[in-house]
Amino acid sequence: TKEEKTPFFNMLFSKQFIFCIIIMICSGASEIGMSQWSSYFAEAGLKVSKFTGDLLGPCLFAVLMGTGRMIYGFIGEKINLKTALCCSAALCAACYIGTSFISNPVISLLTCALTGISVSIMWPATLSLAAKLFPKGGGSMYSVLALSGDTGCTLGPWFISFMTLSVSSGNTSGEALKTGLGFGALFPVIMLFAVVMLKTIDKHGNNDII
Repeated sequence: TKEEKTPFFNMLFSKQFIFCIIIMICSGASEIGMSQWSSYFAEAGLKVSKFTGDLLGPCLFAVLMGTGRMIYGFIGEKINLKTALCCSAALCAACYIGTSFISNPVISLLTCALTGISVSIMWPATLSLAAKLFPKGGGSMYSVLALSGDTGCTLGPWFISFMTLSVSSGNTSGEALKTGLGFGALFPVIMLFAVVMLKTIDKHGNNDII
């Protein structure tokens, strides 16, 4: 009932919920940042056709992401969500960095696709974690988290594009995009920090932000 729900502003000004918002933003940015640019990256880096680029880029990315989410659907209740999110963020950061720094274009593209499985549980696991932290959060909690995730979905591709153009003086070649994708690792790194901070709150308490 309405009387049983956690007051929205009490939840909004708690450290745990703030970090959940940050994690959702980084989840959306990490997922869409790579998936939106993977097709062009395949075309520019491997010099393949648009069709082949779509197969090697977003298609393979989506297959791996779907596989990861299917596995999470089976074992999600048996795993520690914070630990899983830490591993997911670390793998995602490694994939972004690998895509940026590995010189072999085929291997670089494979790390690009592998990002799909690294981001697969980010969004659903964060929602599950928030539900455990705030079991009476209600619809407003999920609305804010969904908005945060969508904000990240917009921010990620834009940031990679901005950094690509900034460091390459308007050049949009495959090498320039690799540099931009390297900066995309910032999102999973921030996410990793936020999850670690959530673990710290659980250990030491002090959840109120004001």
